Order: sequence, then C-alpha cells, then structure tokens
Amino acid sequence: MGIIKVENIRVFANHGCLKEETLIGSDYRVDLKVKANLSASSISDELVDTVDYVFLNNIVREEMDKPSKLLETVAQRIIDRIFNEDKMVTKTSVSSSSASITSSKTSSAFFLSWRFKPSITKPTAVAYNGLAISSSLSPAKCSLGYPILVSI
Repeated sequence: MGIIKVENIRVFANHGCLKEETLIGSDYRVDLKVKANLSASSISDELVDTVDYVFLNNIVREEMDKPSKLLETVAQRIIDRIFNEDKMVTKTSVSSSSASITSSKTSSAFFLSWRFKPSITKPTAVAYNGLAISSSLSPAKCSLGYPILVSI
C-alpha cells in the first residue's frame, strides 16, 4: 500500500450558509490524501497503474466549484467521486480550510476521513472549525483554527 497526497489545492468558491458567503465567495485550501496499492506502478512506471494526481486535482476543483452550504457536503462529494471513479483507492481523507468572511485572521477548517470505502464503514473523524465533533476509531487532537490531522 502507498499514500498519495495532493496538498495545498487553492480554489475560490462560493460556499456557506449565509447569503453573504455565497455572494462574496472565499479562498479555500484543500488537502487530499488517498491510500492505494502502488506496488504495480512502482515496477511498471506506467500512469495506468497508479492514482493520477491530475485526476484527483480535477475532482477537487470540480466539486469545489458547486456551491454548497456546508464544507462537509463538498468533502463528501469529493470522497464519493474518488471511490466511484478510481477503483484502486481504498482509503481517502479530505481537509479544507478557508478565511472567514468576518476576519482575514480567522479561518474555519474541516476534515473528513473514510477508513475504507463507504460501503464498509462510516466516517472515522469529523471536525468543524478545528474542533473534533466525532471520532469513532481514534482520538483527535487539534488547536482551534487549524485543520485536524488524524492518523488512522
């Protein structure tokens, strides 16, 4: 097994529950991590034997482009598409953070992780605004305002 990380994907999107958030929009940073069997690609040196970074980046950008009230919804769409469109992926996690519309010094963060494909289990850790709101398999520690990083 191997891990592929696509980090610091910067997008501008119109998410939020407040009318102002969806009208003004905000800059977002998305980090993505997928787990897959990379043994074949390490030998073959062929793109078809691995998870394509461009493919992952495109999914993030396409799903972030669809306005939603909650980042949780966007993260779930990203996870669902990855599992549906790339059968090599066995685990994935998405974290997203954005500048608040009220202050450029504050931010909100969200992390959603699936231990395995969704048909097998439920989310293992969910956070909002840097605070753990549920964790079923491992404890989550964080500081207010920072994305939670959960090792599973």
